[in-house]
Amino acid sequence: MFTYLIEELKYDELDLEDFSTETVSLFLTLLDDRQLGEIEDEIFRELHKIAKVFEVNWLRERCCGWLKCRMDSIAEDNEIKFLFDECWYIFNKWEDKEMTNELVSSLALKDNSSFISDYMSDLDKLETGQIDLLVKLGRSNTDHILQIILHYLSGQNDLNEKVRYLLENINLALCCEKNEELYLEVFEAIWNLSGISVADLKSTHQLTFETTRLISSRREKRKSGTCVVYDRKEYVSLLNSCKTLNDITRAVGEGRITSILVVVDVLMRIFFDDAANKDQDTVKLFVTALTNIWSVKELQKVSRYYLDIIITALNYSTLEQSGQLITLLKELKKNEKLCTHHEIVTIKSHEVITVTADKEYRRLYKFKHPGTGYRNLHRV
Repeated sequence: MFTYLIEELKYDELDLEDFSTETVSLFLTLLDDRQLGEIEDEIFRELHKIAKVFEVNWLRERCCGWLKCRMDSIAEDNEIKFLFDECWYIFNKWEDKEMTNELVSSLALKDNSSFISDYMSDLDKLETGQIDLLVKLGRSNTDHILQIILHYLSGQNDLNEKVRYLLENINLALCCEKNEELYLEVFEAIWNLSGISVADLKSTHQLTFETTRLISSRREKRKSGTCVVYDRKEYVSLLNSCKTLNDITRAVGEGRITSILVVVDVLMRIFFDDAANKDQDTVKLFVTALTNIWSVKELQKVSRYYLDIIITALNYSTLEQSGQLITLLKELKKNEKLCTHHEIVTIKSHEVITVTADKEYRRLYKFKHPGTGYRNLHRV
């Protein structure tokens, strides 16, 4: 930068009125000897700024290194405040997230609630970016955020702009799960505001509706994530008891079948065991039974790869009804209610090996289990 200013732009002198005399003197000294010792808190911002403005990268990096060292020994709220202010200034001035990310990482395992509550005591003066950063620092400790909102609502007639922003940008579902009583108290206080606008009333009701729906969804996922012991004998008994489509439908209604994978296994078994007796009426009944099965919520989750593997096998099968089955399974794949699910292990073909023409089979497929890495060889 200095080379460019002096040699290219022919500057004889530089105006550094934006910086204090102390900072400029230190800066010139550092350019000469590069010996940066301890930095005083009051001079850090200007020193970092002058290094950034004049592109003295080694000095800027050492300033950032000094700030990171300070983060490693945080003890008091006033120290956190200094670091927060400097990191925010760097981000706000140059959109550089490095130091704010470092600060969040350093404070991740600490209880920052007293600092956050104190810093947000004058919420109106904070920028939205600062609010976002404070929420990040709070992590899962959400009670103090709700208490700050309650504090701001007391004595108010309408919904404060910054409170509205805070409500829209915090994890309300987590707030409710951790302290439902405090969560409800906040929204009760909002809806009791004498001068609340219709728009704010609608938006806050929408927030609570979306929060309730998200919590409900989380609970469903936790339920579905429960570990169930697999009983092979019971499974074989279930397969043997389902000889007709009505048997399958009945087993679904009774809750003995709760997975689409089992449904497909049983259907395939029925078709293969009694392939010669299949006619158009049976196929229609088969489709009708599937239509009813899809109304059961537990069976609306299936891996399309599972169906792909069956379709691929049927393409090479000599089974008389394989064409009908392929058409049917392709229709299942197009069903909008089908979705992938994290509990279903998908085994995709890992490698295809073409075999010479003198072999009785055409190709070999290697399947790799995503969890164990186990590989199996299948010939088609």
